[in-house]
Amino acid sequence: MLALVVGCFASLTQTTLAAENSVYVIKEWVPGTMVSNGIFYTNGTSTLSSSTLMKLEDQYGNVIYAVCVDQKTTTSIGVKYTMVDLEDYTVFDADQKAQILAVLNYASTKYGLHTAEGVALAQTVIWRIIHNDIAYITPTFNVGITQREIDEVFGHRFDLAIDYNIPVTLQGTAVKVYEDATYAYYGP
Repeated sequence: MLALVVGCFASLTQTTLAAENSVYVIKEWVPGTMVSNGIFYTNGTSTLSSSTLMKLEDQYGNVIYAVCVDQKTTTSIGVKYTMVDLEDYTVFDADQKAQILAVLNYASTKYGLHTAEGVALAQTVIWRIIHNDIAYITPTFNVGITQREIDEVFGHRFDLAIDYNIPVTLQGTAVKVYEDATYAYYGP
């Protein structure tokens, strides 16, 4: 059974909106988008964590794709999510939300969020935005993304938040659902 260390938000195109109150289920990790990353923490420890694009489907057959942003939360195929608006997500402040959207937009524009490069860049920079205990991240497989590029985008995340007209939608909330073992955090 494949499991990633992630917690997710959906990255939706402007013309795609999640159906209200629909439950989305992770159906698969999108082939060709998985990258293993070395995560190095400020306390000197490290771990491996995967980044990948996920395909989710609701009970009506609507499909969305999620880019994961919380590398410290484990999820797996079959996990269920319910969509809510980003403005209801209180864990991040306005600056973090703007930075996350800007990085998603940058990665989407430069590589496409359906590629291993786009997913790796978006996820690893966002992981650093929301986890201040991450010192740096190095992709362990050559997918055209380097630690240098991750560091450069991370270092310019404030500029990206100002410079980019953001066509990406983020949805999610930090409320935990305990209905059964197949539910995870609300989102992506």
